[in-house]
Amino acid sequence: MSQTAIAPKKYKRRGSVEAVQYEGTGPSAVKIALWMRPLGGTVFAADELLWRHDFGSFYHPEHGMVYLPGATRNPNGRVGGPGPSELVVKTGPSAYALVFPGDFVLRGLSGFYPLSAESFHSLHR
Repeated sequence: MSQTAIAPKKYKRRGSVEAVQYEGTGPSAVKIALWMRPLGGTVFAADELLWRHDFGSFYHPEHGMVYLPGATRNPNGRVGGPGPSELVVKTGPSAYALVFPGDFVLRGLSGFYPLSAESFHSLHR
């Protein structure tokens, strides 16, 4: 895949947001990273996380402790940690969120955040 600038689609409803849909593939993850990183966003693969029993949280070698409140939400309904096809997006100074295949990553006034495809389509018809 070439290292060219990504042009996200622009959507408008109650304000303007840019969004890219994560397809759950390596090329899709690269596309999102190439879009987010030049704009100051942080994104990495969820399978890079290590569980730290002593802290009761996830740890990333580059980003430190990563608290993921949605880590038990899996599309197939089972309970457990993030799977190999999820991404982690930094949504605030010390906040992170999981991006599941099919979800959209949005860039709004407050930064980057994920939104499920169902919620995205209901908001941006």
